[in-house]
Amino acid sequence: MVALTLLDITLVDYDSANPRISPLLENFDNVDHSLIGDALQPGDAPYLELKQAIRSNKGLINPIIVEKNGERFTTIEGNTRLAIYKKFCEDEPNNEIWQAIPAMVHDNLSDEEVHAIRLQAHLVGVRNWTPFAKAKYLYELYTQEQIPPGELVDFCGGNKHTVMRNIAAYQQMNTEYRNAIPEGQFDDHKFSLFFNAQKPKISAAISGAGFTKKDFIQWVVDGKFEPRQEYVRDLPAMLENPRAREVFLTEGAKKAISFIDRPELVKELLEATLEELCYAVQEKIRIIQYEDMKRLREDEDAIQCIEDTCFSMQNFFDNELVK
Repeated sequence: MVALTLLDITLVDYDSANPRISPLLENFDNVDHSLIGDALQPGDAPYLELKQAIRSNKGLINPIIVEKNGERFTTIEGNTRLAIYKKFCEDEPNNEIWQAIPAMVHDNLSDEEVHAIRLQAHLVGVRNWTPFAKAKYLYELYTQEQIPPGELVDFCGGNKHTVMRNIAAYQQMNTEYRNAIPEGQFDDHKFSLFFNAQKPKISAAISGAGFTKKDFIQWVVDGKFEPRQEYVRDLPAMLENPRAREVFLTEGAKKAISFIDRPELVKELLEATLEELCYAVQEKIRIIQYEDMKRLREDEDAIQCIEDTCFSMQNFFDNELVK
């Protein structure tokens, strides 16, 4: 029997055996709940985003999952959310919001059932929304529910510029682009093209070269950016170079790209294996600090570069490594 309820925060304990927690405590002989709470609050960007989202929402969207243990409750899933609640309760002892936490309560779970809950939450997880679906939801919240951009940022993270570009890109794709193609050929996987076209550097390059948004839509319809959507990032350089622009307009970005200058990579990076570069990126992400994350969010070129890399790696993985 599973019940959804509000639990007194003082009756809910961390699970020291949880796979996320146990590695953090290996070097300590005496482990108490205060130490676990500190370990669950690293101060990195994902933690701070979650903390901000919980505060902005005035509570949890997704309840924690606990198991009843006598008069107390042990958290199976949601230890970090519990730590944030306990911190808020400590900082604001008179705020009733943080005194009780939403929880799904299980009773008499077997070890196998506990493992299944953890695996479903962290290894299988929920299916992510597509970028187009996320933008559609932001568009509806902004236009129909009249939620201002600042509040949308509080809920979903990022910044106001990104939120508004998502909204503008969805609107353009769902109206002008949809009307420009035959019925049944709408492909929401092309969303990144429209999202990138909203960025100042790219939109200014289009208008500066004497073209319009309607021209851009026709380029998408004509497949000028095939087979790699990240070619749109190089649109300013292609339109600025007379020869590259001519080739782009007649043969597409794949051919035009060879006529523009590309950033040079240092010798050490070029000589590293793909595996070494992947390990380095993973480690860099693992240790990244909030200030660096904030800087990246404000750097349009950096964001575009990371997005392009993700796209290229996914294509390489799907089409070359796993067949």
